[in-house]
Amino acid sequence: MTYEICSICHDILPKKTYRILPCSHKFHYSCIKSWEDSLLKKQCKTHCVNKCRNLCKKDCKYYCPFCRQEYNKMVLRKKIIMRDGYNYDEYLLERKFCKHSKEYLKKIENTRNNKIKTLLTLELYKLISHQQYTKLIKKKRKVYKSFVTTVINKIDTLKKQSSDNLSKNLISKRLHETLLKQLYITNEIYLKINLIYNSQD
Repeated sequence: MTYEICSICHDILPKKTYRILPCSHKFHYSCIKSWEDSLLKKQCKTHCVNKCRNLCKKDCKYYCPFCRQEYNKMVLRKKIIMRDGYNYDEYLLERKFCKHSKEYLKKIENTRNNKIKTLLTLELYKLISHQQYTKLIKKKRKVYKSFVTTVINKIDTLKKQSSDNLSKNLISKRLHETLLKQLYITNEIYLKINLIYNSQD
C-alpha cells in the first residue's frame, strides 16, 4: 500500500485533506501555510509582519518550496473551490458564516452574565437564520446536515434555560419573549431545511 507524503515534513498525508500545487507536489495544510506566511513576511514592503494588508498579499509571489515553481495563490484557491463544488463567492460566504458563528459561541461560553448571554444567543440565532446563510445551508447538504440537526435539538434546551432565567429574575420578560420569538423563527426555517434534506435521501 502506497502513501502520499508531504513534500515539506515528509510525514504521511491524510487521504483527502491536503494541498496540491500546480506542480503536483502535495503538502499538509499547516506546512504549506507556514511556508506561504514566511514568503509573505519576507516580501512585505510595509513591515507589517504577519498582519499584512490585502495589498501585500496581492503582490506576494508564491512558489513551491520543493521545485520553486511559481503559482498564483488566489487562482489556485478558486480552482480548488470549484473542484469541490463551491464557487468562490460561496466559499467567502461560508468563511464569514463560520467566523461570526464561532465568535458568538466563544463570547457566549465566556460570559457569566445571563442577560448578556441571552442577548448574544439572540444575535447568534438571528445570524444563522439569515437568508444568505440558510440558502447556502440548503445547498450544501453533506456539509451542514449534522449542523441543522444540532440547531433543531438545541432550541428546546434554550427555551427551557430562558424560562428558568425568567423565573429567577435573571432576565426580563421582554428579553425572554424576544428570544422565544427568534427561536421559533429559526426552528421553522431549520425544520424546512431538514425536510428538504430528508427528501434527498
